[in-house]
Amino acid sequence: MKRLAAVRADRSLAAVSAALEEVRRVAATPERNLMPAVLEAVAVYASVGEIVNALADVFGRWHETPTI
Repeated sequence: MKRLAAVRADRSLAAVSAALEEVRRVAATPERNLMPAVLEAVAVYASVGEIVNALADVFGRWHETPTI
């Protein structure tokens, strides 16, 4: 947790926000390759959770319907 806090304190919030917005934009375009945008987000120290949340904004989240 300390290392994650240190990384978040040292990274550029503007660069992370821009990279996550690019992930959302590319994810919304089916014919685009998503991997370069994800790699750019990783390069500016966006966390896996932040990237997953950006993808969930576009694709949604699956929730199991309980059946008994």
